[in-house]
Amino acid sequence: MTNNRDILPANNGAWPNLLKLNVTSTNQSSVDDAIALSFYTQTGTNPSCAINFFLDADANPYTTNNFQIFQTNIISTGTTNVSSNFLNLALNRTNTLPGSYNLFARINDGVRTRYLYAPQKLLILPSRVAPRLSDWRLKNAEVRFFINGSPGQTTVVQTSSNLLQWVPISTNVMGFSPLEVVDASTLPQRYYRAALIQ
Repeated sequence: MTNNRDILPANNGAWPNLLKLNVTSTNQSSVDDAIALSFYTQTGTNPSCAINFFLDADANPYTTNNFQIFQTNIISTGTTNVSSNFLNLALNRTNTLPGSYNLFARINDGVRTRYLYAPQKLLILPSRVAPRLSDWRLKNAEVRFFINGSPGQTTVVQTSSNLLQWVPISTNVMGFSPLEVVDASTLPQRYYRAALIQ
């Protein structure tokens, strides 16, 4: 019987490796929730490596539609050890649009780079933080103010003369900038509030 197995040479450790990447929290969450991850790395002969995490709409790390959500450095494992890591990544609600995303990591030793995508796709929902009203002013008998919210939120501005009966005056989907609201009502006394539409 002939030997059908060849011994491979030892790992020279030149390339850093991401061996496994998983989302361990639910794959549907609000931008207010942390994304829990587990990942395994081997840095080889490199003293340390940078690892960056991204959300990506098309599962292609070379396009420009991905954005970084976290960066850290990891210490050397050598060529015979593997590092097991856990992270809770917080999203920035002011610049993360709700949507469906792939999550990937990039490991880099300063010369060589590798990428790895988590097998789970993430559905990021709008923030649950209530919108705020600000910058009030009265101009030409019109009340003007801004509604401040998070991208993707659907908000309604309501007015009342007695705090019991509320009438909607503006419904909007929030973007990255505050929205101006103008009310030309002739009521002598008015109250305003903003709420999320679920």
